[in-house]
Amino acid sequence: MKIKEPKSMEEIHEIREKMYYDDKTLTIQERIQKTNDAGLKILEKMDLKSSLCKKVKV
Repeated sequence: MKIKEPKSMEEIHEIREKMYYDDKTLTIQERIQKTNDAGLKILEKMDLKSSLCKKVKV
């Protein structure tokens, strides 16, 4: 029996499924680069600068 989920949960599931299929074919290096870029974008958006946050070179 399938439970009827709220609309917001359905949207979250759709977004996560799309992200899964987008990232499914990426290599390890591409995933690292994508993660680093997203992290730096967040740091810039929040105006945070940290010496602990360095890009990983692979």
